[in-house]
Amino acid sequence: MIVPFINFPLGSSVRIEDVTHTYMSREQAGCVFRSEVDGRTVTHGSKEIASLYFSGKFVIPRQLHPALPAGIRENLRRSLSEFPDHRQAEAERRLDYVMTIDGLEERRKNGDGTLFRRNARRYASVARAVASLRRRRAGVPGLLPDAAARKQARAEATPSAPTLRDWMRRWERSGREPSALVRLDDRKGRKPRELAPALVDLMAEAVRTFYRQEEGPTIRLLHEYVAGRVQQHNRETGDRLTPLTETALHRFVTGRFGARELAEARLKPRKAAMRFDAKRRRASPKKACEVIEIDHVLLDVTVVRDRGGEPLETEEGSHRRKRGIAGRPWLTLAICTATRCVVGWSISLDPPRTCR
Repeated sequence: MIVPFINFPLGSSVRIEDVTHTYMSREQAGCVFRSEVDGRTVTHGSKEIASLYFSGKFVIPRQLHPALPAGIRENLRRSLSEFPDHRQAEAERRLDYVMTIDGLEERRKNGDGTLFRRNARRYASVARAVASLRRRRAGVPGLLPDAAARKQARAEATPSAPTLRDWMRRWERSGREPSALVRLDDRKGRKPRELAPALVDLMAEAVRTFYRQEEGPTIRLLHEYVAGRVQQHNRETGDRLTPLTETALHRFVTGRFGARELAEARLKPRKAAMRFDAKRRRASPKKACEVIEIDHVLLDVTVVRDRGGEPLETEEGSHRRKRGIAGRPWLTLAICTATRCVVGWSISLDPPRTCR
C-alpha cells in the first residue's frame, strides 16, 4: 500500500484530535509532535498521519504571510474552481511559470547548484523559455480548438523578471496555493457594494446545495430559496440581512463560480466534457477524393405520376394516392472534402437506409 507523505515545515502548529501540537522533528519511527496542553510528545508514522488527515482529525492551520495584500487573502478563502473562467485561465498561465522555477530549485537542492539562482537574469531566462513553450503548444492541432484562444496564446506576452518575482512571492507566501495567483480584477475601478460575510456564506451555500443540481433550477428559484434562508437566518440570529435582487444574485453566481464547475454539477459529466474539453480535429485532406462526405435530404417537392395528380398533404390523401401521387423524393449528395466538388448524386423515392 502506498501512503502519501504530507509535507509541513518544522515548528509548525497542527491540531491532532482537537489538541494543538508543535512539530518537533522527524525520526525513523515517524514525526514527533509536542502537545501544547501538557507538554508530552507523541510520534506518528506516515500511515497514521495520512489516516488522521483524511479522516479530519489532523488539521494543518494555514498561516498566511503578514505581507500578503488584502485582496490575495480574500482570494485564498476560495478554491480556484470558484473563480470565473478567464481568471482561472490567467492563474493557470502564471502557475506554469512559478512551477517551472520550483522544479529548477528542487534540482538545485539535489546537488546541481548551477541550475537556478534567484536574480533578474535567471527570472528573465525562465520567462522567455516558458512563454516560448506555451506558444508552441498553442500550435499543436486539437489542443486549443477555439481559433480565438489559439490566436491569443500565440500572441501571449512574456512576463518581465520583476513580475515573475512577484508571482513567486505571492505563491510561496500563500503556502503554494493556486488561488494566490488569481488577478485582482474585482478590486479595480469603482468599489463594489460590500456584502455582509454572513450573506455571502448563505448565498454560496445555497448555490452549492440547491443550484448545482442535475434538475437545473433557475435563478428565479434560487432567488426564492436564498430569500427564505435569509429570513430564517434573521429570525434565528436577530440580524437584518437584506437578500439581493434576482439580477444581482445572477451576477454573484457568474462572478464567483466558474461556468465549467456549474456545468459539471448541473449537467451530466459527458455533456459538460463535450462543452468544455478540447476536441482533436481530424486532419484536413490534402488530395482530391481522399475524403468523400455523403449526406441525404428530403426535398421540399412532391412527385406525381400525371398532371391530374394532387399533393400528398391533403385531407383525402389516402384515396387520392391512387390517382398518381408518388411522394417526396430523397436527394443523396457526395462531396469531395478537399475541393468541395460534387462527385455524385442520386434522387430516389426510397428513403436512405440510415433514416429508416
